[in-house]
Amino acid sequence: MYLVYLFNALGKYQVPIYQDDLRASLELVFTYKDLVPRIRVTQSDEVVFETERGVVLWPEVPPDDVAAIAANFPPAEQQAALELLPLYLDAVDRATSAHADEFELACALLRAAELPLLANAAHEALNLLEHGYRPAEVIITEIEEAGLAGC
Repeated sequence: MYLVYLFNALGKYQVPIYQDDLRASLELVFTYKDLVPRIRVTQSDEVVFETERGVVLWPEVPPDDVAAIAANFPPAEQQAALELLPLYLDAVDRATSAHADEFELACALLRAAELPLLANAAHEALNLLEHGYRPAEVIITEIEEAGLAGC
């Protein structure tokens, strides 16, 4: 299990993003590295990859290799986080009202809606908690524990 942290310019992050494998983590990093001031990927609390202002800090990777990897992952476009928040909240509503056979897809869509929101909030140094944001994993856990999705 890998955790990806999207830090703003003040060195703060909203929540870590859980990824099952390193490839998914690196895809996230290379998609958002030019947008997010600092990104750190950890495994068991050990840093395995880190960028700052689009530059790979750890591990030491030759610039040509970084460019080759980055070519596989188009960079994300900057968007206003508060414009993305309603899309995320719609995904929250879909997840909370999903039937058992739709729940897994609704969770995947919720997690997917969270990524650009967190990245753009980090870019803007915006505290999403002040705007009604709740982390996707918290919402999914609450739904599962309440048995609302028939899991």
